Amino acid sequence: MERKVFSRAKWIWIHGENRSDEYAEFVFDFDGALNSKYSFFITADSNYNVYLNGVLIGFGQPTDYPHYKIYDEFSLADVKEGKNQIKIVVWYYGDDTQTYIKDDAGAIFELRKDDKLIYASSEKTLSRLCTEYENYRNKNITVQLGLGYKYIAGEKNSLPYAESLVREKSRHFHLRATEKV
Repeated sequence: MERKVFSRAKWIWIHGENRSDEYAEFVFDFDGALNSKYSFFITADSNYNVYLNGVLIGFGQPTDYPHYKIYDEFSLADVKEGKNQIKIVVWYYGDDTQTYIKDDAGAIFELRKDDKLIYASSEKTLSRLCTEYENYRNKNITVQLGLGYKYIAGEKNSLPYAESLVREKSRHFHLRATEKV
């Protein structure tokens, strides 16, 4: 039986034109407590990185379809006492390839402490265009592989954060299957 996730979370994106080959950044703070178990759940269109206090804790490219969304769960072992921050960077492809079916840009996520919801993505989630990657390049490696990207090392984002735009997208979620070794 699938776990019930994202019941209060909303699909969100940055304000703008929703253009292909676009990078969005989302952030939120939460108060951490020692001796608690934190779990972070996320899916996005198309690819994402998740950071806890500036350290990469997970990434993914859901192998799913617009009507059948795969999500990931990450355990957060390094939550510190007091203020913590989660930052998500999402790369929206926006063009069909052999391995990707175009859907609207979006991300949906939630944070749980001891299995109790403490944060869900919503219009109140702060977001902005992510300038650490070159946006709107639209340079395919091949038709099969899709887009290439350009990371701009040392780039600091000076754009202001704003509230997010809520999107209407699929509400059918399935946990990514993991192989037992």
